Amino acid sequence: MAHAHATDSKWSRSIIEDWDRRRGEFWQICPKEMLTRLAQPLSDSEALEAAE
Repeated sequence: MAHAHATDSKWSRSIIEDWDRRRGEFWQICPKEMLTRLAQPLSDSEALEAAE
């Protein structure tokens, strides 16, 4: 939201306004070893699946 406001980006604003539909288009990617150290971690089921 801060980026959209600071840059007046129409692209980022459109993503935010349609977030419920668009959120599935984004992935959080990191090494498996870092899953427990994320500030905003994946859900438990996603973390467990990724660690396998």
